[in-house]
Amino acid sequence: MPSERSTQVSEASGVIYDIGYQNYDGPRLGRRNAALALYTHGLRGVFGLGRPAKSKVLPWLIVAIMVVPTIVLVAVMSRAELQVERYDFYPFQLQAPLAVFLAAQAPELLSRDQRYHVLPLYFSRPIRRSDYALAKLAAMVTAMFALIAVPLLIYYLGSLATVTHGVGDARHQTAQFALGLANAAIHAIVLAPLGMAIAAFARRRAFATAAVIAVYIITAAISGVLGALPGNGGRYGQLLAPFELIDGVRVWALHGKVMHDLAPSLPVYVAAAVALVVVCVAVLLGRYRRIAA
Repeated sequence: MPSERSTQVSEASGVIYDIGYQNYDGPRLGRRNAALALYTHGLRGVFGLGRPAKSKVLPWLIVAIMVVPTIVLVAVMSRAELQVERYDFYPFQLQAPLAVFLAAQAPELLSRDQRYHVLPLYFSRPIRRSDYALAKLAAMVTAMFALIAVPLLIYYLGSLATVTHGVGDARHQTAQFALGLANAAIHAIVLAPLGMAIAAFARRRAFATAAVIAVYIITAAISGVLGALPGNGGRYGQLLAPFELIDGVRVWALHGKVMHDLAPSLPVYVAAAVALVVVCVAVLLGRYRRIAA
């Protein structure tokens, strides 16, 4: 019968079992491919791909909200044989769905990893903290661009099929569609960093979503109040609202038609938009340089 001392030693030392795992001896793709995998995974996650069904409801509902009006416009054009909408006006008229999409899906990219303490696993790999933040930001920019570009593509194809009667008309439609895509890129590049910078500070998705929506509503309200005042406050109040800011950039960069009064000079809109993007990206990177992992 073994002594009490030997039994305690046996229990303390434990036993190691070989359950068949093998060391990986294949190629190690490195930092660039790790960042690319993060980007691809993030882009899929924004639209709920590879996630449970409930994760797909909101993003694809917003996709439907963005797409259905273009289908209606194509149907109207087929009857009237007249183009009824400009490509560069479309995002401004559907800014509410865009804001909701950004507020709901930016936390999907960032908050979940913080809440479930996944970041140490990412940062133990060759990628840097800045790689993680920039890959997630690139995924959000791409998603926002696609959300705007897909309805424009449907509208473009419908325009070619209904109101285009020659090569000249086709060239005109293509040129206008290109301007619409450029405008979609401007929206994505300006809006995505703002939403991501806010969402990076919340571990819970609901709080991050509420914060993004609050920023959108508050800035729009302040911009509206200042816009009604005379003097410099009224002139520059539009710079506080993201969509008003983007519309000024659209007019300056694409020589687009003015939808409303743009009080400040157009280069001021561009400078403010660039400053907003730079500050938001810096805040996002700074957050992940300091975040505990």
